[in-house]
Amino acid sequence: MMIVGVASAAIWNGVLGLSGSIYEVLPGMLASFLVYGVAKVFKLTEF
Repeated sequence: MMIVGVASAAIWNGVLGLSGSIYEVLPGMLASFLVYGVAKVFKLTEF
């Protein structure tokens, strides 16, 4: 989750250069929450 967040923030700022459009931490936070949600869904279906 941490790796996805940091990687998406780095890509957002470094590769895409969109940090002026949206605060550069926001895409990292959204990607981390998305990974958490997907992991939570798969954890619930293990039963």
